Order: sequence, then C-alpha cells, then structure tokens
Amino acid sequence: MGKMSLEDMLAILRPHLTILDIPPEVMPTIIDEYLGGSFDAEARRNAIQEFWADLIVIFPTLNFSRNLDSGAPVFFYEFQHRPSSFAKIKPDWVRADHGAEIAFIFGGPFLMDENSLLAFPEATQEEKQLSLTMMAQWTQFARTGDPFKQLEQYLEISPTPRVGQKLREAQMQFWAEILSANFRQWQQKQKGRKAQEEL
Repeated sequence: MGKMSLEDMLAILRPHLTILDIPPEVMPTIIDEYLGGSFDAEARRNAIQEFWADLIVIFPTLNFSRNLDSGAPVFFYEFQHRPSSFAKIKPDWVRADHGAEIAFIFGGPFLMDENSLLAFPEATQEEKQLSLTMMAQWTQFARTGDPFKQLEQYLEISPTPRVGQKLREAQMQFWAEILSANFRQWQQKQKGRKAQEEL
C-alpha cells in the first residue's frame, strides 16, 4: 500500500465511494485528506482504516445523532483496547475491531469454556480488570441512563478508560464540509445537465 499512488488509491476506492453517491469530482479531495503527503506503508494502511471507520461508522453515526430530534440524549463510546486474544488470529496492525468489546461487557475474560464465542481464558489481568470496569459501567448506564453531563462526550474504553470530547472532531468537520458544500455543487451541476438534456 505504501507505494500506491493517489490514482491507484482512487481506483480501489472509487467503486465504494460511487455506491455512497460521493461525486467523482470530490473523490481526490477525500483521498488527499487521508493519504496526502508521503507516508510509509504502515501510515497508509492506518489512514485507510481511519478513512473507512470515519466514512462508514463514525460520521454517519455522529451526523444522525446531531440531527435526531427525539429529545433523548445519545451517548457514544470508542473501544480502544486490542484484545490479547487477537494475537493468535489477527495481524499485529489490527486494533480493536467493531464488536470486540462485547466479550468484555459480558465477562469473556472470566469464561473458561473455549466453545463460547465470548470466552478468552488467556486474558491478562489488565483485561480482566477492564472487563470488570466495563460491566460496572454498562450496569451503571442501564441503571441511571446518563453516563455524561456534557454534550459530545464519549467514553474511550481501554485499560485506563477516560471521557473524551468530540470524537475525531477534525475528520468529522472535514466530512461535514465535503458532504455538504461539494455535494450541493455536484447536485446543482446534475440539475443543470438534466435541464440541458430536456431542452
């Protein structure tokens, strides 16, 4: 991935961005935001992972919650711990996968039946403590319904959990601008083309 050019990256990502109705004219700007400059292979791989996470999960979720007018608060967390059980099944560069926290929430480090999808008896003491902390946090949230007092806070779940502010703020601002301004411009061009075709 480190030797791939901007054009190579666009060739790989274009079909996926097209499915999401991202205008072709905007695609180079998006790729440059994440891959601009000269990166080594590891940095490019990390940039691609962040790109997909931002585009597919984080931005749509944050955008939806900001536009939700239910009157009920919305809370977020980001699981940041790479489970030790990944060592035998995933490459070193894989961090916490989507859903990796489930085993911790349901006490996986304490389950010994390896037939259970949640069990990982090889868990470290740190992971056992993380699981206990998460079970207590989820129980508290279920009991009170309010883990935070300020808007746009989220829980960074790791062996040392902390409350974060404005999850990936710069990247989310980028997507808000790209998907609003550039998309509106593209839509105007499309309307103009259709009007010309109808004449």
